[in-house]
Amino acid sequence: MGEEPNPFEPPRARNVAEDAWGGILPYRRFDLISPLSPAEALNAVKSAIEPVPWFRFFWTTPRVPFEGDVVGNSFRCQRVVVGRSGFLPKIRGAVEPHSLGGSRIRGTMALDWSEAMSVVVIIALFGFLAFEAIMSSSRGFELLIPFVALAVLLAAFATLSFRKEATRARSLLVYRLRARPARGDEIGLGEPH
Repeated sequence: MGEEPNPFEPPRARNVAEDAWGGILPYRRFDLISPLSPAEALNAVKSAIEPVPWFRFFWTTPRVPFEGDVVGNSFRCQRVVVGRSGFLPKIRGAVEPHSLGGSRIRGTMALDWSEAMSVVVIIALFGFLAFEAIMSSSRGFELLIPFVALAVLLAAFATLSFRKEATRARSLLVYRLRARPARGDEIGLGEPH
């Protein structure tokens, strides 16, 4: 009949819920509704996550899309990539029963603190170099423009790379859990996450 979809390339899920500061910060919340019971959803999450290996060879093919751990009804993971991606979101989530049947998966995606700090340090370095160039030059603030432009480009690159990876990871969760994004009337507007 039809070709079975590749679990590592799911259909694109849109509308990553609640971007922090309009998507500027590398932090996302998600709220998904699945027709699976909480036990089935938790089993689907467990089957999609393997323990974090001590070392991964670049030629190995991942068996599952995520690495991390599941404890109780909560999980922590990140997408498995071959090679290096410094903008992979760290995903934390929990599976709970939904009042209308099925299950609800709530969670967050955030950039690892060490990766976020490396971006901040590089931008601070650009700022320091710009300050030094301005103080030691008679041309003044016109030297500031290239440093500001580089810092803005670096911040934009980090944000867009994180957004791309967060969307891909969320799409994998949606695919594995047969879920859909929760609508406002299902999550309770203004309810704390």
